[in-house]
Amino acid sequence: MNIATLASRLRQKTVPIDNPKRIEIALTFTDNQFAKLSKGLIPLQMEDKWFIFYENDALYCHRSWTGFGIYQAPLIKEMGGYSIKEFWAERNQEKYKNEDDNTDIETISFLIARGLLGIDVRQIYANQHIPAGTDSITGLKGWSNFGSLLFTHPGVDYTDKIKSVLFGVAVGNALGVPVEFKNRPTIRKNPVTDMIGYNLPPGTFSDDSSLTFCLAEALTKEFDLNTIGENFVKWYHHNYWTPRGKVFDIGITTRRAIDRLAKGKRPDLAGDVEVSSNGNGSLMRISPLLFYLLDKPIEERFEITKQVSSMTHGHIRSVMACFYYLEFARQLFAERDKFEIYKNLQTEITNHLTSLSIN
Repeated sequence: MNIATLASRLRQKTVPIDNPKRIEIALTFTDNQFAKLSKGLIPLQMEDKWFIFYENDALYCHRSWTGFGIYQAPLIKEMGGYSIKEFWAERNQEKYKNEDDNTDIETISFLIARGLLGIDVRQIYANQHIPAGTDSITGLKGWSNFGSLLFTHPGVDYTDKIKSVLFGVAVGNALGVPVEFKNRPTIRKNPVTDMIGYNLPPGTFSDDSSLTFCLAEALTKEFDLNTIGENFVKWYHHNYWTPRGKVFDIGITTRRAIDRLAKGKRPDLAGDVEVSSNGNGSLMRISPLLFYLLDKPIEERFEITKQVSSMTHGHIRSVMACFYYLEFARQLFAERDKFEIYKNLQTEITNHLTSLSIN
């Protein structure tokens, strides 16, 4: 998204709301925040995003790829700032499927706070009031399951990179499922050159992708190990994020950990810590954490990675595999050469572990 250039109705195709519903809300802004709001938001790409502009004392939120108007919110000048006390949401089901007022409150609040101001939503709620019945005011239910990740760094659009990671996991997983547990000589004789079936239709991904999506979805809200754990439990017990409505593969260590999570075990203590419990069960799902950790210091990156890995795999060997993987991915994200990264990490990770007195 581009917030440096002033957005206006003339920049893109816009279609007005034709079946508006009035919804009450309580948002307040300082004069400095209003200056940012009035610049609006211009999408850099025309896919599943928003175009927002300020005109005639109101904010207008449109879908960038159709131009459909979804929200219109009047801004009122107050003593010492501005407020939004109500807004109108589209209720033409052919243009916008949502019918839940709380979802719209969440969505417009999130778009304004994170998309325009780059702050937490709670900072603009009048008297810190959160509407009753709202599950997570920092979530974004009416737009995209992974939408909040795209505003982690205001003014920078990571849509394609996030999709590349998620689709890459699913495609690689689907290619690998039919040859899981086969040795290299066997695969050399029958190399994988296309999607093939193995008791399941070709292209079916497994727990690797399902748990990756569970983590990614949880990260669209405030970072919370309990939310991540709840998604893992929903996957195992209720087939959440499965490709065909059924869990068909789960490692022993992962299963034990999720059973503990379901019983209320503290998430970062749910995973086994024995040497014999090491495996790739936390590594296979860890990639979405990259986007949450990008700009954090290495000490925080390590600690958070340790917590998320330990939800299923708590031994330091599994933790280190996840940490190294994410550190490598972080430097790939910065477009560094893979051999340079390998050399860098020999020093950087060693120094950090030495500082932690981990052997």
